[in-house]
Amino acid sequence: MKKLAIRIVLVLAVVIPVYFFIRGYLRTERERVQRVIDAVTSSLERENVWLSLHGIFEHVSDSYRHNEGRREVGKQEALVAVRGYKQRYVQFRVELKDIDITVIADTAKAELTGRITAAKKDDPEKRIELITRDGWNRAVIYFEKEDGEWLITGSERLRGKWGDAVPD
Repeated sequence: MKKLAIRIVLVLAVVIPVYFFIRGYLRTERERVQRVIDAVTSSLERENVWLSLHGIFEHVSDSYRHNEGRREVGKQEALVAVRGYKQRYVQFRVELKDIDITVIADTAKAELTGRITAAKKDDPEKRIELITRDGWNRAVIYFEKEDGEWLITGSERLRGKWGDAVPD
């Protein structure tokens, strides 16, 4: 009986620290993914187009893919699309909620609810929603760790149609 108790204590002495190490590691990695989301969000809200694009796309992998309806969009096409928005609109505001980040080894995904609003350059008093028709939308953003940094590798919309802009 004494040997069994010693074995249990030894197993717990190994299992408990490993559990807390893994738990802390995953929390830290989730925080790093959240920092990427925060950096991209704040970059999109910048008024300077070049700084905004640089701040966004420094966090996007060269292998980025987004399924845009019937075709796939890569990083370069996404850059052109965002630059187009930044040239036509000002005062971007990104609102995110219900962010759930899952990390598995060197991959992660963030399921979130969000919306983006902006004002047209020629009518800055009138705000419109971009990339949505009906307010808040669910999306998934995919990440991979490349050279120790979390980069966005893809995204998908869970409902609605990308690219619509409708009045608030």
